[in-house]
Amino acid sequence: MYTGGIKTRYSTVHLVVEVKPQNVDQVVSYLQAREIVVTGVKGPAEEKVAALKRSLPDKSNIVLFCGVLGMLTGLAGVFIDSIFGFVRGIYQRYRGV
Repeated sequence: MYTGGIKTRYSTVHLVVEVKPQNVDQVVSYLQAREIVVTGVKGPAEEKVAALKRSLPDKSNIVLFCGVLGMLTGLAGVFIDSIFGFVRGIYQRYRGV
């Protein structure tokens, strides 16, 4: 294959390496330091992390929920006297005081 006037050769190898979970980062960095491309890491720990990520809500949904909750809290803080007066009136009505 010619690329830019230089004849290059390449090969693709599918390599499976069994590594203890605590050594995965070291092995990946070792391979990348020797210009070996790591396309994926599979194992029980990675599968558990992937399952956890699938079960968590998206970051944008969390931001929207927290924004709405903050707005409701702010409105409750502004109208807290009116809310307490309303609740006190209901309590006195049903309590008969």
